[in-house]
Amino acid sequence: MSSVPFVSNNAEASRQENERQPLLKSLPQSTAGSLCTAFVVFGLVIAWCINDFWQRALNSDLFNIATMRATANGTIFHAFSYPLTLAFVEFAFTGLLFAIIYAAVVQDRSGQIAAFTFPPDRYWVTLVGSHVCGTFWLQSLIMPAQTMSLGLFAVSRAADIPMVTVMRSKVIGFPLEKRHFQTSLLACAAACTLFYSYAQLAGCVCIWSGNGVALTGLAFWIVYFLILALPAANAVCQEAMLVQREAHPLIILAVQNLFACLVLFPVVVLVHLVGWEDVGEAFTMIFAQKQILMIVVWLCVAMAATEAVCIMLISVTNSFWAVALRALRVVLWAGQMLMLYSLCSPLPLSITCPHSSLWALILTSGIFLAAAAVYADTRPQEQNNILAVSKGSLSSASRGDASKATGAP
Repeated sequence: MSSVPFVSNNAEASRQENERQPLLKSLPQSTAGSLCTAFVVFGLVIAWCINDFWQRALNSDLFNIATMRATANGTIFHAFSYPLTLAFVEFAFTGLLFAIIYAAVVQDRSGQIAAFTFPPDRYWVTLVGSHVCGTFWLQSLIMPAQTMSLGLFAVSRAADIPMVTVMRSKVIGFPLEKRHFQTSLLACAAACTLFYSYAQLAGCVCIWSGNGVALTGLAFWIVYFLILALPAANAVCQEAMLVQREAHPLIILAVQNLFACLVLFPVVVLVHLVGWEDVGEAFTMIFAQKQILMIVVWLCVAMAATEAVCIMLISVTNSFWAVALRALRVVLWAGQMLMLYSLCSPLPLSITCPHSSLWALILTSGIFLAAAAVYADTRPQEQNNILAVSKGSLSSASRGDASKATGAP
């Protein structure tokens, strides 16, 4: 008879204990850490894509300003056409900005400048050179005078992914394993799918625009190869400075921009003397016209934000993923276009434009290919860790059995 109250008391205590438990159970520490890292990487990628879109839009606005008449005095000024001067201003602004932030934020600065050895080694030369040439060519130099098929364009835009894989192997010195080739292949397939799908989705006829010299033939392909290779080389050099030299990210950005400014200074003086660009007129337009001044200021801010997000992405992942995940910017472009279409059209996209709906579906498959590349890059490492732990347990157990057999402590 006394056991019934005892059981009911235990049931009541168990029920009260269950009510005290939270509805959502806490995740394991490893899973929570992985999810936090994934959210951080996702946020950085979105920030980079937005900054890249913003910077391209500002560049287009600056170089496409037609002849305008000022409202105050009626003077006429021409469109801004000084890309080298603009690059010099951007380097100077970004370098000084990161140098000031570094001096204000970092207290212990011992050994940071020593990471940039004198005379400059290959890391330093490649870091500054790739930053100067890559930034300038990407924003203004190239404008092809020949047509290019969309398939070739998509494949070429994914060529920087195997480039960065080989560069990381040569510079940082990690051995290329089977999973690296699988990851690179999946990332290339994802980038090709995304670029080709977006080109079909947008109905692009002209897939390139520029504000510089029209190139064709061998000159075009040489400069096009440099456009693809130099940003990848810059990202690999930044990773090498972070990992091997243990340099602070802010000092890397400050040094590469300040020395890029110094390297570009004699070039700007030369083109001014030759007559290709009138530097005085460029600065007069910048400071005399508020429209141009504000676009240039926002361009400098966008460039600084893009560089900061890029080196943060390298610090969290590595230079391979910092380059490979840039292909997701076409998802932002396509999403913006589809969003505007959905808001303006009362009918679904699949009814009014089945061709665009099909390529939007294929673009979505490119996102899944990118997710498969991430999974292929992370899963073998986890399996290797499990195997290492298992082997360690087996070896310790065998040593314990052997010690018992021999009587050793």
